[in-house]
Amino acid sequence: MTYCVGVRVDAGMVFLSDSRTNAGLDQISTFRKMIVYEKPGDRFIVMLSAGNLSVSQSIRELLQVESIPRDGERGGAEPLTIWNADSMFDVARVLGATVRRVKQENGDSLQQAGIDFNASLIIGGQIKGEAMRMFLVYPAGNFKLHLNEPCVIMIDEWTKTDDYVRNTLHPLLHERRLGEFQLHPDSIVFTTGNMDGDGVGDSSKAHTRNRQTWLTYMKPTAKEWCAWATNNGIAPEVIAWVHEYEHCMASYMDGGQEKNPYIFNPKDASQIAFVSPRSLAKASHWVLRRDRITENSFIACLDGTIGFSASRDMQAYIELADQLPTRDAIENSPESAIVPNSPAAQCILVFKAVAVVTKDNFATWMRYIKRMPKEVQAVFINSILEMPSKKAWVMTHPTFVTWARENQYMFAGLKG
Repeated sequence: MTYCVGVRVDAGMVFLSDSRTNAGLDQISTFRKMIVYEKPGDRFIVMLSAGNLSVSQSIRELLQVESIPRDGERGGAEPLTIWNADSMFDVARVLGATVRRVKQENGDSLQQAGIDFNASLIIGGQIKGEAMRMFLVYPAGNFKLHLNEPCVIMIDEWTKTDDYVRNTLHPLLHERRLGEFQLHPDSIVFTTGNMDGDGVGDSSKAHTRNRQTWLTYMKPTAKEWCAWATNNGIAPEVIAWVHEYEHCMASYMDGGQEKNPYIFNPKDASQIAFVSPRSLAKASHWVLRRDRITENSFIACLDGTIGFSASRDMQAYIELADQLPTRDAIENSPESAIVPNSPAAQCILVFKAVAVVTKDNFATWMRYIKRMPKEVQAVFINSILEMPSKKAWVMTHPTFVTWARENQYMFAGLKG
């Protein structure tokens, strides 16, 4: 679980957690992610939390008073709590019920605010008369007992660790062992971190690097990112902008960052924000909610997310998008709804259509899209075919079949 670790060894249990709640370089906030519930001589319980801070803190406070019915008992039987549970299994059940209660009470309001219900929990300890046990509780409230089973462990910020930490973790990386605790042989352990060229520090030594297989993650191309974005609820205006400004997805490792104002430049210490897959997703968050804040606030948020140059260019796209015909206007009158002359405006409309098209309205949208240039039609079709949830019915839709026969030259390499 990210930033929290629970390990069961022969001598007992080890619980580790950090206290950092954000990843900013100039503003660091901390909060305790470990809490102990203890009744001396009877029970000792430790809970670690990760995820949305407001969710996890609600869970940890409610857990102290949460109760559930005991299995097979009716009437006046005392409800089950973490303070009277006979086993750690029952404690995990109470925690699962607490997670579900918090989600039921707050899940809808969080979703409306664009916030995911995200909380993962480790709970473990010992109740008098029982062996020590540990459970991982998921956001849905279900849990799993982890004993000697295959697992995946990611060690982040590996390139920033000091020699002491690195030497301590070498057995885990290379021998799948931590102290006397041996991981299951099918377990996977890997590290992640920034490269030296990123300008954020790389303290790894040559002999350390030589022990591992290093894979370099490269930024996706504009086409790859747009395909991902259409499947993940990214604002059509942002997708259209990336489709038009493909160079925004260039990598500084390719060179030319001095001439590309959008991308990360490790040589520019004053650069605060820049375009990346992560920042584009954040920009989409602000674009989709721009009607909830003032124009100046929106501009400031966009500037601080993708950088000044990219923000100004994207704002021009957004202003253009706000002048386009509405979905209702197009679906009610596909033959007479206004078709913009600007290629940029057409591109925005295409990705708006991709987001809302269904099996039932596909023919209507095609009647409108066919009034645009052939290359715009191709972008519309190819973008839909990048979506697994829509590709199956599109490929057999009579409207698509007819269009594809008329435009076979565009689909010479298309595979069903």
